[in-house]
Amino acid sequence: ALFFLRSLLFQFSNQAQGSNRKLHPHISNESIKIEASGITGVSGTKIITNRKSAKNLDVAGFSIIAGTQLIQYNTTETDNQRFAFEEIGTTGVYRLKVMNEGGKYLGIRNNSYDDGAALETQDGNANALNQHFILVDAGDGFYKLVARHSGKIVEISNASMDNDALAQQWTDNGQVCGQWTINYYCGT
Repeated sequence: ALFFLRSLLFQFSNQAQGSNRKLHPHISNESIKIEASGITGVSGTKIITNRKSAKNLDVAGFSIIAGTQLIQYNTTETDNQRFAFEEIGTTGVYRLKVMNEGGKYLGIRNNSYDDGAALETQDGNANALNQHFILVDAGDGFYKLVARHSGKIVEISNASMDNDALAQQWTDNGQVCGQWTINYYCGT
């Protein structure tokens, strides 16, 4: 990926300067900023349901403790299955707050870039990119939650259909266990 990016930058630089001169392959002190481009305007309290299993994202055991891994579970629509989508700016990036009394946020454990890293509850930190998720349209009314820090999607481990299957991040390969419906919670 880095080689491709370098090649792309060199091609752009040559075209922009109208020059035929050869550039030496190196990275300067300047950096490139890549902005998220997700679905905007989805703020509010939501229920997140997995496409493959039709089970809801759930904070295991109604826990209010940071470090609790998320699971999927049958629909209960209790506080541990409700999440407040808090939009950050206007680029389709969200923080997801658990609506139970603990008020924790979702994040990828240890700021990991690894496949299989747990989706867990964490103390809120607005600047922690592992707590930022890009909402991406997957078509047919389904969405992907992309961890901003790693570019990996939130999915259910081993494409499980079972209650208590773990939520984690994984490289996007089109898996339906990494696609979700995002539905407003109407309450009673």
